[in-house]
Amino acid sequence: MKEKTKQGWQGVFWKNVKVLFMEEGHYSPGKFLANELAGITKNEAIYFVGLLIIQMSTFVLTNDSAWLSVITGVANICCVFLGAKQKISNYIFGLIFSGLYFFVSLDAFALGEVALAAFFFGAQFAGLYSWVNNSQNDEEDGVAVISEKLSLIQWGITIGCFVIIYSGSAYILMLLSSNAPITDAITNSLNIVGTVLMARRFREQWLIWILVNIFSIILWSQLGNIPMIGMNIALLINSIYGYVAWSLSLKKRMY
Repeated sequence: MKEKTKQGWQGVFWKNVKVLFMEEGHYSPGKFLANELAGITKNEAIYFVGLLIIQMSTFVLTNDSAWLSVITGVANICCVFLGAKQKISNYIFGLIFSGLYFFVSLDAFALGEVALAAFFFGAQFAGLYSWVNNSQNDEEDGVAVISEKLSLIQWGITIGCFVIIYSGSAYILMLLSSNAPITDAITNSLNIVGTVLMARRFREQWLIWILVNIFSIILWSQLGNIPMIGMNIALLINSIYGYVAWSLSLKKRMY
């Protein structure tokens, strides 16, 4: 029975991969690109450019030479914008972001963020698998993931997991004398919870990301990394947008 279920999930995965990449029996990268751009309006494109301008302006105005931080920020903005649009390609940029973020955090000796970046990298594959298995082809928006919402019991489990992860993270980071251990532990724990909720396609992930962005702004202010501050300001705006967009999508599907 378990083997049958496993084969069923694998069948759905590869069926949806074909929907994304295959056209008339042939591999077509252009179809995937068209799917990912479908449903993005002119105003949303302008909004996306605005997020990038916020990120890049911190680099220009501060004359900061931390190019790695800037590229990391751009990759993350691409990731979260596509995530807000429920596009599977957000995980491609998520892989780029998490790989670069590892080195940015290592340079700042933010050990919690280093561990988090490693977690992010592995989580992208799990999230990609989940999203491809739970996507639908919409005439207006192209292929997009099907969103869900947390129940009251699931909220309780989420909060409990955060408390446990935070307690362990804070203790370990203080033992390692990490820079800004408390703030680091908070962002670390919230990021893990948010990543799991994202992979599970819950709308409430965006409420977690709002908190993540606020505490990340505080963290990178303490560490003096201006480009990362700019990135998180842009991400905070997008998290609010993401919650609204996923709420509308959920309402549309339910009614």
